[in-house]
Amino acid sequence: MRRRLRPELRLRARALRHWRRMRFLNTPAEADKIAAAAAS
Repeated sequence: MRRRLRPELRLRARALRHWRRMRFLNTPAEADKIAAAAAS
């Protein structure tokens, strides 16, 4: 099952984990600012 995961899905999972850590480390306001900057 794990072998079937495509590279882009693995990348997205890694990014999600990274975002979760960033959101945990930073205040919600900071995380929102970063998310807004990344979205634009």
